[in-house]
Amino acid sequence: MSATPGNIAPTRTDRPPLRDERAAETSFTAVAGIDSLAAHAPVVEITADRDNARYLSEITHFVAESNRRSGRRRAALVPAVLSGPKLGAMLDEPQQRRCADILALVDELRARGLASSIVPRQTHADALSFILYPEGNEQLAHDTQWRQDAYESWLVRAARAPPAPPLL
Repeated sequence: MSATPGNIAPTRTDRPPLRDERAAETSFTAVAGIDSLAAHAPVVEITADRDNARYLSEITHFVAESNRRSGRRRAALVPAVLSGPKLGAMLDEPQQRRCADILALVDELRARGLASSIVPRQTHADALSFILYPEGNEQLAHDTQWRQDAYESWLVRAARAPPAPPLL
């Protein structure tokens, strides 16, 4: 480590990124340059299919496959990311994009008649966010050893089921 002028050791911000930081940067910004998954080519192609059963099957497969590929790494990185303000801030933008993407999914499901407008939009988005979270794939497909196709079938059914409004 070289000294800075005045023989003061470099501050923490002068060091190269930690392994966790590099992993977090690649994991949480995986679809760099895309503001919304709705604009991501595979999702655009899936959404263009007007057959509702195929659409729901394909969009849940897309999410499940993404979760399968990244779930374990994400589960390992989140505690590290939350351990410091710089790393914690790395979650802000992807989380905001994820919330917007889930709201867009609710809108698409409603437009296709696959979801009811009885439940408030945000409540439905909250429930879908929970159902589609990567840790759900990790728990069901990995920890309890559901087959991936069984997990995806469950996702299709869960995405179609209207969430109950909160009791608050």
